[in-house]
Amino acid sequence: MLTVILTILLFMILVIPHEFGHFITAKLCGVQVNEFSVGMGPSLFHKQKGETQ
Repeated sequence: MLTVILTILLFMILVIPHEFGHFITAKLCGVQVNEFSVGMGPSLFHKQKGETQ
């Protein structure tokens, strides 16, 4: 069970900065970003900041 939890945490540590890089690149290139999210499925947490949810 601990291995599964550590694997998920490690995966998130890799994925979140990767996706944030896409977000920053889009903003720098003038592309409107409607939503920044990691994963699929229903939203567990959301926050609106400017034009991006």
